[in-house]
Amino acid sequence: VFFTSVVLYFYEKKTLIAESEEKMELTMSHFIKISKEALIAGDDLLLLNYTNLIKKTNPAVEYAAFYDKTGTFISHTEPTLIYKKTKSAPAPDEKQLFIKKQDVETTRKKFGLCEIGFSKNYISETISNSLNKTRNRIYLVGFFGMLLGLGGAIFLSHTLTEPIQKVVSGARRIGEGELSHHLEINRKDELGELAFEFNKMADKLKELDDMKRDFVASVTHELRSPLAAVQTYVSLMIEK
Repeated sequence: VFFTSVVLYFYEKKTLIAESEEKMELTMSHFIKISKEALIAGDDLLLLNYTNLIKKTNPAVEYAAFYDKTGTFISHTEPTLIYKKTKSAPAPDEKQLFIKKQDVETTRKKFGLCEIGFSKNYISETISNSLNKTRNRIYLVGFFGMLLGLGGAIFLSHTLTEPIQKVVSGARRIGEGELSHHLEINRKDELGELAFEFNKMADKLKELDDMKRDFVASVTHELRSPLAAVQTYVSLMIEK
């Protein structure tokens, strides 16, 4: 249960990280698509609105921006940077952000570059919260698994020890002279085979005991007649 829980936990963690990466790539691909459509149509307002929409709908996004090949921001989640050079924007903190950049281009020319900064803290916190829920579920399943295993162990122990106790009791009764005693163990495993051989042994012992009793009775009978005759002759000799 422990090792299965550990494997499940790390698998879930790996899956959540992969999902976060996939969501970031999906957000970037949508941003690129809208940027390309807006620039082809010459609709900067569409690009501005979608840039703001990205941050509103995705809490992991710290900022989103599009700047052309001259380094001028066409759209940015910070309105004061629009139509300003990228040099005027503060440098993003790469320790706190996952920064995704990708060119926007067609077969004819390069339009510019999309850039999105995702909060590492938010993504880590989201993964951590999901892992906490997963860990609680694993603890719950592990607890019931342990109970089930313990119950199974007790049942298996009882299943194994009960026929052994019957064999011990039967051996004790055979030792006390109850040679007709048989074990009632109807199993097709090793314990059933042991009970079968035990019953065969009891039958053999009873057979030997009967033979001994018959032999003693026969010898007693054979000795009784000549001894009675000798006793009679001795009595007659003493009287006469």
